[in-house]
Amino acid sequence: MFFVVIIAFIVGIIMGSFGLVLLDRRESIKTALLGRSMCLTCKHTLSSKDLIPLISYISTGGKCRYCAVPIPISCPITELIM
Repeated sequence: MFFVVIIAFIVGIIMGSFGLVLLDRRESIKTALLGRSMCLTCKHTLSSKDLIPLISYISTGGKCRYCAVPIPISCPITELIM
């Protein structure tokens, strides 16, 4: 039972993260599905370790790894709510 809850939690935060990507790139579904994620401030392409929902937010202290600009708290909250 505990294993099922953990899997559901992981799937939920992944869906929440993808939902944020779709909202952010809503002008074109093609760029939402094919484009790489980047920092909205410095435009640096994010590495795979920066794309892990919640874990990357916690490990970077809620800031961009490249320019140190704070990431809005609404991002991890939305991932958690999903």
